[in-house]
Amino acid sequence: MRWRLFKQRFYDKFDKKMTVWENKGFGWANRMHKYAVNGLLLYMGYLIFDFLSSYNDLLLRARSTNKFDELDIEGPINK
Repeated sequence: MRWRLFKQRFYDKFDKKMTVWENKGFGWANRMHKYAVNGLLLYMGYLIFDFLSSYNDLLLRARSTNKFDELDIEGPINK
C-alpha cells in the first residue's frame, strides 16, 4: 500500500513539473513563431521597397537618355 502511495505522489509531482515545462515550451514556440513571421513580413516589405526604388531609377534613366545619343548617326548603317 505504501509503495502505491509513494508511486502516485511521485507521478503527480513529476506530472506537475512536466506540465510547467510543457507550458514554457509552448510559450517559447509561440514567441519564436511570432518573431519568424514578423521577420518574413519585414523582409518582404524590404524586397518590395527595393524593387520599386530600382524600377524608379530605371525609368528615370530611360527618360533621361536621348535616342540620338544612343545611335551613331554618322557611322555605317550595318556594323
